[in-house]
Amino acid sequence: MDELRSGGTLLVHRLDRLGRSLAHPVCIVNRLGRHQVGLRSLHESIGTSTAVSRPKLHLFAELAGFECSLTIERTLDRQAAARQRTLDLTSERPDP
Repeated sequence: MDELRSGGTLLVHRLDRLGRSLAHPVCIVNRLGRHQVGLRSLHESIGTSTAVSRPKLHLFAELAGFECSLTIERTLDRQAAARQRTLDLTSERPDP
């Protein structure tokens, strides 16, 4: 943040790289705005330079947070399924 100048623009590859939670990117965007620094996301092709793009940025940040939540859920489901498969393989089975 210290390296950014008023009137400059911070470029990010993707919005989800800007923070670990939904609130974090929004806080960063607000801080940048207070210092007259814009934000531009290359992947989502949006920024904070126009009145129309600012709400879009918040919408995409929300979607990025949703996508992150889905990824976490899927990962946890896969881990649980793998644990269950391991338990099924290691459990003793009665002799026929």
